[in-house]
Amino acid sequence: YDFQGINQEDTQQPDDVRLFLVIYNLLKNTVYDGPVTLKILDGDQVKYTEKKIASEEESIYTLQGALPSSGNYSLAIDLDDEGGITTIIPFTLSSQKFNWGKSVAAILVFLICVVAVGSRKARIKMDRKMNAKQRKEEEAA
Repeated sequence: YDFQGINQEDTQQPDDVRLFLVIYNLLKNTVYDGPVTLKILDGDQVKYTEKKIASEEESIYTLQGALPSSGNYSLAIDLDDEGGITTIIPFTLSSQKFNWGKSVAAILVFLICVVAVGSRKARIKMDRKMNAKQRKEEEAA
């Protein structure tokens, strides 16, 4: 959860990360509120583990702990009542830098396509004018 607008230096726990999770069972069409084990992973290394007996208010599981701003983070969720179902959800912290490479490349490809289409239309327009001029000269001759 990205607490935008909050000055991190003014908080009591500036390095804490808060994760909020709702688990929904699509097969039963219900919200899961049973026991769960939550683990924060950095790559394959477990950084933080917490076992919850049940969900908290409004079927939300919360997890809070200090994490460095750099890391390859994911949340491992073990559903204890559902026969040991485990899922891993990767996440990034708001303090982690955004990879601009793909965005810049996509923008450049878009601009190149716009220029190519515009150039093609201009060339077609010029060719039509030249063809019309040649036809007039042939008719005059």
